[in-house]
Amino acid sequence: MEIEVRSLQPTDFDGYWPLISNPKLADAAGFWAVEDKFAGQMMFQAALRRQLTYLVIYKQQIVGSVAFETDGTNTHRFEIGYVLLADFWNLGIMTAAVGQATKLAVEDLLCQELWAKVATVDSASAKVLQKNGFKPQGVSQLDGTVKFIWQG
Repeated sequence: MEIEVRSLQPTDFDGYWPLISNPKLADAAGFWAVEDKFAGQMMFQAALRRQLTYLVIYKQQIVGSVAFETDGTNTHRFEIGYVLLADFWNLGIMTAAVGQATKLAVEDLLCQELWAKVATVDSASAKVLQKNGFKPQGVSQLDGTVKFIWQG
């Protein structure tokens, strides 16, 4: 699988827009879809400033993104989240992208632990995590999600 995972750049808005404006993708990834270009630009600019968002490029097209968020308690511990355009599901793209992004997190962010939450342990997102060495940690009593942990 030939993909590239690279940092979000100031010229990437047009390719990033389909990822952040699709309500189904946003809901599955756990964020609110933006409804207009102004809100999209605000989200895009915030992602640029944080420098924790990476794009997934497949056949020279932006098809997904992987983002990290600090948990606020430890500068070496991050939540990982990702989204992929539906036309590219089930091709192994996100499995490869999460693997590359995990390496980037270790190298660029000095990450020692990553965590993610998914809706169910048998979801496609859970399989992506498991293929990349994440281990399930149990079901949340608050929202029923399953937490996965990766430790380098």
